[in-house]
Amino acid sequence: MRMKAIIVTGPPGAGKGTQATYIADELGLVHYDTGSKLRELIATGQIAEGGHFEGKLNDPAEVREIVKKDVLAIAKSGRGVVLSGSPRTLLEAFGDINNEGLVNLLERLYEKQNVIIFSIEISLEESIERNTKRGEGRFDDKEDVIRLRYKEQYEENIIPTIKVIEEAGFRVIHIDGAPSREEVFADIKKHLSEIV
Repeated sequence: MRMKAIIVTGPPGAGKGTQATYIADELGLVHYDTGSKLRELIATGQIAEGGHFEGKLNDPAEVREIVKKDVLAIAKSGRGVVLSGSPRTLLEAFGDINNEGLVNLLERLYEKQNVIIFSIEISLEESIERNTKRGEGRFDDKEDVIRLRYKEQYEENIIPTIKVIEEAGFRVIHIDGAPSREEVFADIKKHLSEIV
């Protein structure tokens, strides 16, 4: 099997981390969760909090460089990767005149046909319901923060970014995230069997 780079994206509460873990276990890949990485760096004072816990995006250029460095290390170790939480913006995905974007890096390391994006889709109502009830005690699991994250992160950034990634010729698979996590993974597995 060729090494794969899989991006799992979607709004807050879509189950990105859960499904990324399932995919990583299924295919023997490394799961890289950007949100967990950023919370760890904030907690240890390595990066500024920057409104993270109020639902605002961290500096996309800073996030891009953090994720790229870690993904490069994973690829150099000979492993494939499943990303949850990146990229969230066009700047993260495609970079700028001076810096390569994450999607460009994945294409260079793994080849375009081996880069697959699963876009897990749920409604705002479902996102609020899941996040306020998940009981992890996270600062960003309050209804007003979820509404902000859904609008500013998902609708204004992630959806347009996925559209451009798809237009660039990458394989984007849209998944209904409303059913149970087991049903969602069963749907994803059907697609994985075609890919692997």
